[in-house]
Amino acid sequence: MELVLWIVAGAVLGWVGIAYMGFNKDRGTIVSIIIGVAGGVAGGKLVAPMLLAGAALPGEFSMAALIVVLASSAALLALGNLVHERFGI
Repeated sequence: MELVLWIVAGAVLGWVGIAYMGFNKDRGTIVSIIIGVAGGVAGGKLVAPMLLAGAALPGEFSMAALIVVLASSAALLALGNLVHERFGI
């Protein structure tokens, strides 16, 4: 259940990044959503356990992990925006 929450949170953050903030407008909405989802899953699977922000029991909700997921998704979106501006990719 947490994985679905991470995917949805990353997708929403990717959509907000393009719809309201204007990040990655040249690449499009779908690419921004995919970047947000990738950041969310990477943050939930890799970064949150390293910061001890994971849930106590597998499958339980963890607000700390959700915050880490949102931060890593936003960081990946910002990195994608910087790479696109610098290299045009």
